[in-house]
Amino acid sequence: MVRRQLTIEGARNALRLCDSYTRLPKMLRLAGRMNLTDARTLLGEVWSSCDNIGRYRDVVEMLLPGQPCRVMMTDEEWAAVNQLGDDVVIYRGADRGVNENGLSWSTERTVAKRFPFLMRYRAARPCLVTATVGRDQITALILSRNEMEIITRHARITSVRLLRAPAC
Repeated sequence: MVRRQLTIEGARNALRLCDSYTRLPKMLRLAGRMNLTDARTLLGEVWSSCDNIGRYRDVVEMLLPGQPCRVMMTDEEWAAVNQLGDDVVIYRGADRGVNENGLSWSTERTVAKRFPFLMRYRAARPCLVTATVGRDQITALILSRNEMEIITRHARITSVRLLRAPAC
């Protein structure tokens, strides 16, 4: 039996009722029935609403090119990535020894410092990772959470600093 290729609209509809933990695995299954451009577009659209990217990193990386991917970004995001300097300092809130070198980063230190303390992540050993990345190695820049979230697999880590829980 030959499966019909899935349209991006069909995939969006299929993801409508997913939560932040079921959205990505379902999207990745659907991507196998889509053309690569539509799959990357959809990945850019759902990226910030997925809380388990690290769990599916190997599969996600197969969809990510090593350079800026225009279809993963809105016009505003594309303009923002092109305004960055040649080398960009990026930050990641992480769990020491578990996920320092992930795919999602922020250009904002204060935003990254909050992530290890969010209920959905709860790091055992919260840390702030500082890295640099060349603008030409940023796959996408996402603005949907009122931050500049950088997607890259080419972060060059420069420091890892343990964090203390913020005072109540």
